[in-house]
Amino acid sequence: MGPTCPIFHVSMLNRRCPHVPSPLRFDCLSHRATHHVSKTEMKDVLSKAEFQPDPNNLTINPVKLSIGMPTSHRSVIPTWRIPIGQDLWNPTKLFSIKKPRWFCTCLSSRVEVVAEPETRGKRWRQIPLPFRGFSRHLSPFLFLCSSFVVQSLAATTTPTLSARAFCFSKANAQADSRQINASNGAATLHYTTVDLTGGYYDAGDNVKFGFPMAFTTTLLAWSVIDFGRSMGPELQNAVEAVKWSTDYLLKATSKPGVVYVQVGDAHSDHSCWERPEDMDTLRTVYQVDNARPGSDVAGETAAALAAASIVFRSRDPAYSRLLLSRAVRVFNFADKHRGAYSSCLHSAVCPFYCDVNGYQDELLWAAAWLHKASRKRVYREYIVKNEVVLRAGDTINEFGWDNKHAGINVLISKEVLMGKADYFESFKQNADGFICSLLPGISHPQVQYSPGGLLFKAGGSNMQHVTSLSFLLVAYSNYLSHANKVVPCGQVSASPALLKHLAKHQVDYILGDNPLGMSYMVGYGVRYPQRIHHRGSSLPSVAVHPGRIGCKEGSRYYLSPNPNPNLLVGAVVGGPNVSDAFPDSRPYFQESEPTTYINAPLVGVLAFFSAHP
Repeated sequence: MGPTCPIFHVSMLNRRCPHVPSPLRFDCLSHRATHHVSKTEMKDVLSKAEFQPDPNNLTINPVKLSIGMPTSHRSVIPTWRIPIGQDLWNPTKLFSIKKPRWFCTCLSSRVEVVAEPETRGKRWRQIPLPFRGFSRHLSPFLFLCSSFVVQSLAATTTPTLSARAFCFSKANAQADSRQINASNGAATLHYTTVDLTGGYYDAGDNVKFGFPMAFTTTLLAWSVIDFGRSMGPELQNAVEAVKWSTDYLLKATSKPGVVYVQVGDAHSDHSCWERPEDMDTLRTVYQVDNARPGSDVAGETAAALAAASIVFRSRDPAYSRLLLSRAVRVFNFADKHRGAYSSCLHSAVCPFYCDVNGYQDELLWAAAWLHKASRKRVYREYIVKNEVVLRAGDTINEFGWDNKHAGINVLISKEVLMGKADYFESFKQNADGFICSLLPGISHPQVQYSPGGLLFKAGGSNMQHVTSLSFLLVAYSNYLSHANKVVPCGQVSASPALLKHLAKHQVDYILGDNPLGMSYMVGYGVRYPQRIHHRGSSLPSVAVHPGRIGCKEGSRYYLSPNPNPNLLVGAVVGGPNVSDAFPDSRPYFQESEPTTYINAPLVGVLAFFSAHP
């Protein structure tokens, strides 16, 4: 069993002001403090900062300490040593910064401080933030959670505690990770800066979810590996799309033993309908590490880096080696510290991208890609040794950002079909079973087809299943063709031609050959979705509407019956229901929202059929 999440107990002590949270104090095991920070002490702290604020512009009142500072500086927090039996900040003399302002909120589940400066051009503005965990709405102050009650469960004689603060600045697009550690009777605040620019939003929101982003990257890379020769002039665009994501994933894994898995508070984001240019929601940065394992998201990240290393092997050998070495390191971390990231980050990632299926498949998936990329025996042995332990034969007809089983079996089966790896024969048997489960006319409880012939699975955003499973059909048909094999399915045999035909029918349906005559790819065909669930597409552009559109002001565009003003060409939406009906309406997000992991596998499939009509 993997390590459990560290548990922190955070409680409200009292309420002194109607709009300001009551103080929370550090309480490390049995140590408690009541010390208040004086104006002199604060000046002493500020004198150690990298810049020197004007001491005359430092004022204190019962609820606020204001500090004037240049806009070019992002923080006033230097290294500050405090006895463990004292408060870190005065609970009644809260402080904020002018030009820019850093705002803060506490997340009770992680004892976390979140701060974000917001800017539009050179003008800074003031925003309120939700006080999560206590259902309070706060006025904007810096470090409103001026101290914490933290009880570590560590059974040691030396008091230890840790609280983590994350900041994200859109002005310079960097995330600051500030760690507060206490040991041997002293507490030290120190911070490092992590660049988390780049990457992709997952869908129609403004959050960077690492789990689906990594899966998107893996599928884009696999598309280039298997179908790059059919992409023609679009190959370079596909390669650049892979690199845009891997550049980000390298940043997210730059610190050994840590993977930054999300940028943005999804609850805050989903309560607003805003353009990215106007975004003023929390840009919380979430991570998995040794104490908070995330084998699923780390495993998928390792798979993405390993797959991408193959893409760049001849194009950029140095970059390819970097990707592969990082994939090895991230995989070792994922395997050593096992656990699902939604166990420790449940409030942040659920219900958006919870790991429902478990982390075991991502470990096998990552090992399979590392084996393919490195050809090292250690990964072959890992796969064989852990096939049963990590449940390679489970849910063999599923493939997507959460469940990799069908992909694992198809990927590994290629070596069996090429006559190079008989020790992987059981994976080929699983892959054959997956193929048979998709054949129309063969009853399977988890696979059905709409009256119009669209493959359908329960759950939201059905097109993610259509495109990912179609990708596997085409890929496996190619492997079978090269081996001159067919798949036995009881009384029938599934030939490579049959698999290609089934996949092509799904693609034709997506592009308009369906009962509604509707192309589900925006901008393709005569009729396609006009009101997709996508903020940037549905809100007027900055060029057309230069004024800010606030959090709730965007609701009128969200609810508008008018078509989106900005055409998101090429985006494939979630698609129709099992009866082939499609509500072209933004609030029906399961049908009208596009996602990166719908499009990514379709890249390879469309490349193949463009060369093999």
